[in-house]
Amino acid sequence: MRNVTGPSLAAVLLACAIVAPVHAITLAPDTGYAANQRVADDRWYLIEQRARFLQAEEALEHRDMQRFARLRDGLVDYPLHPYLEFADLTRRLNTAKAEELEAFLERYAETPLAWQLRHKWLSLLARRGRWDTFLDVYVPSSKAAMRCQWLRALINTDRADDAMPHVQALWLAGRSRPPACDPVFEAWRRGGHLTRDIVWKRIALAIRAGRPSLASYLTRYLDAAERPLAEAWLGVRKVPTEVVNVARLDADADIVEAILVYGIERLARRDPDQAADIWHKLRTRFAFSASAVGTVHRRIGLSYAYAHEPQALYWLNAIPEPAMDDRAREWRILSSMNHGEWPQALEHLLEVGTTGAGGEPTSQRWRYWTARALEAMAWHDDADSIYAELARDRSYYGFLAADRIGWKYQLNHRSLEYSENELRRLAAEPGALRARELYSLGRSIAARREWHTFTRGMNDEQLARAAKLAHRWGWHGRAIITVGRTPHLDDLEMRFPLAYHDRVIEQAEARRLDPAWMYAIVRQESAFIPDARSPAGALGLMQIMPGTGRKIARTLNKPLQNRTELLDADVSLEFGSTYLRILLDDLDEHPVLAAAAYNAGPHRVERWRPAEQNMSADLWIEKVPYGETREYLRRVLAYTTIYEQRLGREPVRLSERLAPIPARATRLARAEMDGKNLSE
Repeated sequence: MRNVTGPSLAAVLLACAIVAPVHAITLAPDTGYAANQRVADDRWYLIEQRARFLQAEEALEHRDMQRFARLRDGLVDYPLHPYLEFADLTRRLNTAKAEELEAFLERYAETPLAWQLRHKWLSLLARRGRWDTFLDVYVPSSKAAMRCQWLRALINTDRADDAMPHVQALWLAGRSRPPACDPVFEAWRRGGHLTRDIVWKRIALAIRAGRPSLASYLTRYLDAAERPLAEAWLGVRKVPTEVVNVARLDADADIVEAILVYGIERLARRDPDQAADIWHKLRTRFAFSASAVGTVHRRIGLSYAYAHEPQALYWLNAIPEPAMDDRAREWRILSSMNHGEWPQALEHLLEVGTTGAGGEPTSQRWRYWTARALEAMAWHDDADSIYAELARDRSYYGFLAADRIGWKYQLNHRSLEYSENELRRLAAEPGALRARELYSLGRSIAARREWHTFTRGMNDEQLARAAKLAHRWGWHGRAIITVGRTPHLDDLEMRFPLAYHDRVIEQAEARRLDPAWMYAIVRQESAFIPDARSPAGALGLMQIMPGTGRKIARTLNKPLQNRTELLDADVSLEFGSTYLRILLDDLDEHPVLAAAAYNAGPHRVERWRPAEQNMSADLWIEKVPYGETREYLRRVLAYTTIYEQRLGREPVRLSERLAPIPARATRLARAEMDGKNLSE
């Protein structure tokens, strides 16, 4: 058998070609994943082998096995030869011999193909009930379905005692488990392991996960006398004010307390005033534990804080210290600052220096706001000392601090340099060859899997070198993500590439957008991965939701035939820039509000605006309720400054981009005035 761990002569020659800088094979600084790059690459290497590889796949698809075998055997030195073997084996998995499958798993253990084949083989063995072989082939998996099949195998090979200790952790989930788990759960239940307390725990998990149907199903495992209590909990989910009736029930005090706390928390999310009123009444009728009191005070306090209401401080300060957590500490600081309570804010800021808040005990964030508190209290020397320390960093808070004391921004660019021989040796590794070839064929998912496997286990220096290689290939997404796993973050050309340069500039100019700002949003949204897909369903370079894409398409009079069109780089840049222009027009040309709306939706942003008085933009960003959106805004603002430098421009001060956030009342008054002016 051929050893795939060492590169062949052909591979070494190939590597010499593929480490060539991108500018040597493209005609413009537009280094996105584009057809002209692939054509240029083809001119350099592997034209014939690629063609034969594609022919072999076609022959296999048409069941022309003689032609497939001939082509496959002629491609033993081609990087993607294992993919032909994998395709052949999976096609005839039902009849393949175990020895053949085991040989493939051993030979290609360092490729993603190994775990894919193993998963397919294990699924087949489970369907056939070949549990002894299943246990021989199985390796630990994070997939619930596969773990349940493993437990089934143990149970069906007379090893139930080994299986039972693992079942409860699988069963205790707020969502339904895969069908493969049903036989395992049934055996576990028949063995007497499903107790009343475990059932109640899962009912609570299901209700809190928003799965009332699952919670209702689980009531069958309760005694008839307790089912009404579970139904009452489901009723509180629909109508939280029903907690006043639950408090009268003569039932398990712990469960009643759990229902009451859940109901008050749920009500507080939409109406903290009503929640606070009902909570005060309940406390006169029910003896709540200290933990319950802390939970309710926290939830009501946070709801008031998210709405910028002054009552937040009362509730957050009333949380018992054992129940105080990082988020409550964080919002106690933010609410104190929001309402001008700077001495109290400083006291709490000094506390988090040792206790932590938001997981950031010595973060730039809290150092910056400590300086802001000191400045507000006229302790300018102390504030400036902190600002000066922060201003040395290339970061959002570093730029804010530099603005406070009038310093120039410190971008601190330092290119990672490696010799051509170092990059050639790395490029000749089998994993690198396979990843590059898959990328060149446009098979991005498979290419990313190969790259992930290839770089797994590398140290920081090796990862940085691999990132540089990916950057040379124009594979910007992998370069950004790979170097981001290291401390080597000062190579701004690699971390902030001018990918799709001509198209970004064209669309920015057409929509009257700041190109550095648009670049920053693309960088944050997708890291220049053209086929990026978010868990929420957003697609492409600018991560456009299909529903939003359809609305933009109507605006542009360019109907979308299929949502996958949003994966096209040109479409994504045109649609994304159009949407940014719409948001800017609707939000007073405020780049912070527009970026927040792009990430979280314009309706949420409108709710987050202060009600009566304008608010400083840096404080408003801190008080955005969604942590993801807060971090998004910080990054977009910092990245905009970096991209200005990358585009050869003098950076605009961050303070100039951070105009005060207009209150809803201010916006309404302005709109009424505009209407009056129009009528006149």
